[in-house]
Amino acid sequence: KMKYVVGANRVLSVRDGASLMRDEKLSSLVFVTDDGGVCGILTEQDVVRKFVAGEGINHRAGLLMQAQDMMTKDPVCHKVSAKGENYVEACLQLMAKRSFRHVPIVDANNRLVTCVDVSTAVASGKAVTLAHTLSFSAGKLLRIFRASKAGSTATSFLLESDTVRTAALKMAAEKQSSLLVVNETAALIGIVTESDLVRKVVACGKPFDLRIPEVMTPNPFTVQPEANPFDCLHEMIKHGFRHLPVVENGGQVLAILDILSLVKISYRSHVQMKACNEHTTDQCVWDNLVRNEIPKRDTQEVTGEQDVEIEDMETHVSVEETVHTTEQATSLDMKPSEQLALQLIMESKFEEAIAHLSKAIEEEDGTLDKIRLYTRRGHVKSCVGYLDEALCDLEHARTLGRSVEGIQEPVRNTLLNGIYEVFVEVLIEKGRFEQVVTECEDIALAPEKTNFFVEQLEKEVAKYKDLGKTLFMNMDYSNAAVTYTNALRAQQAANKIKQEQASSNVLHMMAILYGNRAACYQRMNDLKYAIQDASKSIECNKGYTKAWVRLCNCLYDKGSYEDCLQKAKDAIEIVQKNNEPSLFEKIKHYRDRAQDKIDAKQATRQVNMNSIKALGQVFAKTAINKETTENQALQSNKD
Repeated sequence: KMKYVVGANRVLSVRDGASLMRDEKLSSLVFVTDDGGVCGILTEQDVVRKFVAGEGINHRAGLLMQAQDMMTKDPVCHKVSAKGENYVEACLQLMAKRSFRHVPIVDANNRLVTCVDVSTAVASGKAVTLAHTLSFSAGKLLRIFRASKAGSTATSFLLESDTVRTAALKMAAEKQSSLLVVNETAALIGIVTESDLVRKVVACGKPFDLRIPEVMTPNPFTVQPEANPFDCLHEMIKHGFRHLPVVENGGQVLAILDILSLVKISYRSHVQMKACNEHTTDQCVWDNLVRNEIPKRDTQEVTGEQDVEIEDMETHVSVEETVHTTEQATSLDMKPSEQLALQLIMESKFEEAIAHLSKAIEEEDGTLDKIRLYTRRGHVKSCVGYLDEALCDLEHARTLGRSVEGIQEPVRNTLLNGIYEVFVEVLIEKGRFEQVVTECEDIALAPEKTNFFVEQLEKEVAKYKDLGKTLFMNMDYSNAAVTYTNALRAQQAANKIKQEQASSNVLHMMAILYGNRAACYQRMNDLKYAIQDASKSIECNKGYTKAWVRLCNCLYDKGSYEDCLQKAKDAIEIVQKNNEPSLFEKIKHYRDRAQDKIDAKQATRQVNMNSIKALGQVFAKTAINKETTENQALQSNKD
């Protein structure tokens, strides 16, 4: 029985509807006619905006007003044409295009089959497009608004003294379904969602003048700008969250990521963006993501210890309403083309936005305005994967920033640093690690920024390492070797930026990478480079016994038995100290085989020497006999 289905003729008050949502952990109710057709849907957003924020309505009206009066009538449905059809992908596309969070599914006769919720659709593991389009940094969603004079971001806040009614009015006015709660020091202390208002206020018949701390979810889970959206999805599904605040190290709230936003990002940009790992299958990625957290049915609600529900049908994608410009940004005297571009960005129409930003650049005369426009266009291009073009725009902005006259040096430095940070991030994504080192050497970096770039490079190391493993398992040894080379380049760049002696962990990582690349070369029968890499692996970490095994193996295959024997003897001492019996047996195996080869070679050499000696004796005896015969003949002639 579908618990979210309500008969159209059923007498159901708003309070009873909210109670049903709370008790069954639902975020919507679907109203159907006697013949099973869908006539309306009541979401938590409907309850908050039409009831709690409704003019002249108080909490007592919840028993008098009918839920049908608040529902969205004749909602858009998705029709399935065949039994067992995978409708999840189509529903998510519809959600992305229309900003829906719920889509009723009907059959060929327009009778309700089920209702898909964006959270359960994502958690089902059937949305394969998401797996290939969410491998970029969440910080990229904020880049667009980090251009000159529009660099700050903000989100809506509530104070501890605010009421439920205030929260509902603010949600309705700003078309948001969540608000962050801060204390008198502006520190984040909680979050209020539409779900909180419906389940904790309306369903309980509590008054709307209730204070926010009584209904908010305290200490919400947060992520930092460098978080991977795919990892964020994992956390959302695991804990039952539908959104995550993005917070900098200093505690400043930058944005709000929610599931629908990630879905919309994916479907808006998957044509342009490529996955970091194109060789990983869709199902493999999703298996790693959801594991055992997948709901048993796609109609089952995803719940957690704290039921946090944020964005709803009005949620915007990426930079739509996840970030908002400050008063300073919105007060800029922008050309119509730039204003239209910003609106297109808010709608995730990045290609059109780029075209209008290009037009704005042509129309603009002021140097500072051009710097802002080039930087903004570079941000947008980097978000949709046009990295080379993004670098060109950012470099152009930097050049203008260095040459612009009439501004104070502190202002110039702030302007250039903002461009520089994104420029380096794009270089890292592009894989131009050596240039990253050069850029970092040319400017004095603050310690926290140095650490940030090092962390980004080390994430690239981990990414390439995992990709190399996948390629190796698929027997694509050539590309695997190239991938491990990129991982080593990224790690070496990170080491140079840190300007300190590599730690034991870093050296161990490099030992692994050299060892893995040696394995690739060995499979390609390029033993020379395999031996070189295995030796470098040992130089990085003498205790990395797998490298010793690889080195002995390659030396043996090459026929360098003396070197193999010597390295095996060196390795045995290390393996015994590490107490690794299986590797000890392998090393011992190569030692014994190398010794056998050497012994056999020596035996063969001895046999050959004996044969040569015997042959020499024969030749000598023959020569002596010949000489004797000749002497006798000569004597006979004399006689």
